[in-house]
Amino acid sequence: MDSMLLGETLAADEGATFVGNWMPAGGNSGIAAIQLFAASITDKVTLRLDSKSSDEDDAAAVEVGSRNLTSSAPDIYEFAVTDAKDLVRYVLVLQDPEHHLHFQFLQPTWAAH
Repeated sequence: MDSMLLGETLAADEGATFVGNWMPAGGNSGIAAIQLFAASITDKVTLRLDSKSSDEDDAAAVEVGSRNLTSSAPDIYEFAVTDAKDLVRYVLVLQDPEHHLHFQFLQPTWAAH
């Protein structure tokens, strides 16, 4: 998945997991979000933010926040992030076949220390 200015469309003919790029965390807690432009289904879509230390392998990543999408209405959907380490990445899970999402990940907003 690429960070695109106008969003990205993902389509899956089977349930699929799409993993974003690692980015630096700006703190331990904050708010992450997805801007949804269009969706064919939402009750089977989970968005999460994973985190790890820069000296750890990708397999060591742990979930630090998540949200199930419950509406296909265009909007910004937020969720809380806690206990983030120095790197974070978005993970989008489509749990049902033959559906699509048009969206963009938003840069997390980090709480002041």
